Amino acid sequence: MIAPWAAAYIGIPFRTGGSARAGCDCFGLMALAYREVFGITLPLYADQYDSVRDADRLARIVETNLPTTPWREIPAASMTPGDGLLFRVVGQPIHVGIAVGDGRFLHVLSSMTESCIERLASPRWHRRLLGVYRYAR
Repeated sequence: MIAPWAAAYIGIPFRTGGSARAGCDCFGLMALAYREVFGITLPLYADQYDSVRDADRLARIVETNLPTTPWREIPAASMTPGDGLLFRVVGQPIHVGIAVGDGRFLHVLSSMTESCIERLASPRWHRRLLGVYRYAR
C-alpha cells in the first residue's frame, strides 16, 4: 500500500534549488516532505550548486555530506515509506527519492515537468538504486 501522505506531493513542478510547493528539485522535494510529514528539517544544499546538471558538484555534495548526517544505510529489504533512496544518474550518485510503499518512490527530475511516483523495479530505475537510507532521530 502506498503511504497516504504521498499523494500530496505528486505534481509539484521541478525547480532547481527549490524546496517549496511552488517548485522543487529532488532533494528539495525530500526536504519539503520530511518537514511537512515527519517534522524533520533537512539541511539544504542549494547554495552549493547552480544547476542539477552539474553532476560532479552534486556528487561531491553527496559524498561529503552523507557520511556526516543522521542518515544510516539499511538493507533494501527493510525499506519502509519515508526512507530515502539514492540513485545513480549520469554515472554519479546524485538523485534522491522517497520510498512510499508498494515498491514505489516519489521523486522529481529536471527532465520531468513535475514530481511523480514510479516503480523501483522499472527498467529505468532498478539498476540505478545505490542505497536505502533511514533518518535516525
